[in-house]
Amino acid sequence: MQALPASLEAKVTTNFEELQTDNAQLRLGNIDASGEVQVRFAQIPAFDLRLNMPQLDLASWVARLDGRGQSLLQDILGRQLDGRLRLRADSARFMGDLIQDLRLDATLAPGAALVERLEASAPGGSSLQLTGTLSPGAQALEFEGNLEGQTGNLRDFLTWLDMDTGHIPGERLRHADVATAFQYSHDLLQFTDLELNLDVSRLTGGLAIALRERPGLGLGLEIDRLNLDGYLPRDSDTPEEKAKRLRQDATALGALLNRFDANLDLHAERLTYLGERLSDLRISGQLQGGKLTLEQLRIGNLAGLGASLSGRLDNLAEVPHLSDTQFELELVRPEQLADTLDLPFPSYFGRLGEITANGILDGPLNELSINSDMAMGAASSSSRRSFPAAQTLGRCRTENSTCRA
Repeated sequence: MQALPASLEAKVTTNFEELQTDNAQLRLGNIDASGEVQVRFAQIPAFDLRLNMPQLDLASWVARLDGRGQSLLQDILGRQLDGRLRLRADSARFMGDLIQDLRLDATLAPGAALVERLEASAPGGSSLQLTGTLSPGAQALEFEGNLEGQTGNLRDFLTWLDMDTGHIPGERLRHADVATAFQYSHDLLQFTDLELNLDVSRLTGGLAIALRERPGLGLGLEIDRLNLDGYLPRDSDTPEEKAKRLRQDATALGALLNRFDANLDLHAERLTYLGERLSDLRISGQLQGGKLTLEQLRIGNLAGLGASLSGRLDNLAEVPHLSDTQFELELVRPEQLADTLDLPFPSYFGRLGEITANGILDGPLNELSINSDMAMGAASSSSRRSFPAAQTLGRCRTENSTCRA
């Protein structure tokens, strides 16, 4: 690291056991600071340092450290030191914008640093607070603590983080606040006891991220309500446009799921998508190498329809392939679903009575085979159906079909 020009002016007093500076004026590179320091000379040296800075260019210091910041901290924590550090910066430049009121209170002991408070005000009317313990690990620094954050304009905050939010409607990404326990090691990032309020939605649970070439996620979330339509580009509400958007979203989701591995346990009390309201939606399973093993996909209620699915889906990035996927469904009021789907003569469907079905799905989505048992009112049937392509669902063929009353 290149040497920096430095100057220090201060009143110094010492009795050779302790040293104290008052009214210190420090210039280090592009930093101007004022403050005081006390040092006690003992078997384990101790210090108390207070510094106030009107401005701090964090970006230039990150560039100067050139990836060596963690090894520098590791070296400091490995030394026999006791100390207290209190830093203040009225403003700091970072990622192309200013953060305000940067404050760090920390206590240093041999082998660890207690971060009593690290806080700042960020773009978007945002505030961030971090507390916890920093310690050297076997391979890298480790941190365990708590993170809190609030923002009155999440869109501006995400833009500052260089995230594209232009496709999300303007009335979303307004308010957010988060509180979570936080753990970091060289290959694992964990958020536990997570509480997130996003616009009008509340999410609780936890998230673990394995930091490797192919990322791994452990995600367990409870969501009270979420309107996905509010975060997606708006299209017309015609059946054709809805079908087009469903295909586009499915393709994008498949490509996304092919980029990481995951253990999933998600539950939404209420969810709205393509104008349809679902309640008690649960998804649990494992994602590995582009293959999704569903322990359960359950819809508690969609216009009177309840359904569950379990099995395996392969080839997610192209045409998903279902293998021995079991399903169950129950339709208490067929006319309600027919009306929701805008089918003709919904009252006719009401005469069918309650419908239940179970069976197995197998094959690619564009040529799906269905073996099922179905009951409608007092009638029941068993059938095997093959769907050659999505656009010919109305001309599916039925093999080995029997029906009894």
